[in-house]
Amino acid sequence: MSIYAISNELYVLNEESVVMFCLLTVFYGIFSYGGPMYKEWAESQAQKIKDILYSAKAGHADAVKARIEDVKPLSNVVEITKQLFEVSKVEKSSSEAGVSLLTRNRRPRGSKLKLSSLSRRQLSPQKQRQSLIHG
Repeated sequence: MSIYAISNELYVLNEESVVMFCLLTVFYGIFSYGGPMYKEWAESQAQKIKDILYSAKAGHADAVKARIEDVKPLSNVVEITKQLFEVSKVEKSSSEAGVSLLTRNRRPRGSKLKLSSLSRRQLSPQKQRQSLIHG
């Protein structure tokens, strides 16, 4: 059909037609040869990124598993805390009982410590404490 158009001078073959033919040929060559190479390069880049992400995911999973194993001995921390609280209550009550026993034994019942205002001013704070303790 194009030969018929050229031979009957319906279409004149000039320089724009030659440039168009050459340009279309170059585009076809780039598309047919460069397309598969670009596809291969793009797939390799995508696979490289996937490998990096999968290895990071696996590393994170291993780190989480290791952390779970590290924390496993602390799984009964509530029970230990309750036991320690009970022990501290017993020790506190026994030490309070000992303190009250000591204070009762040091001074007789009914006697109160009295210092005159003059003697309080004359004594240093350390001596005031000693006098209060020793009665």
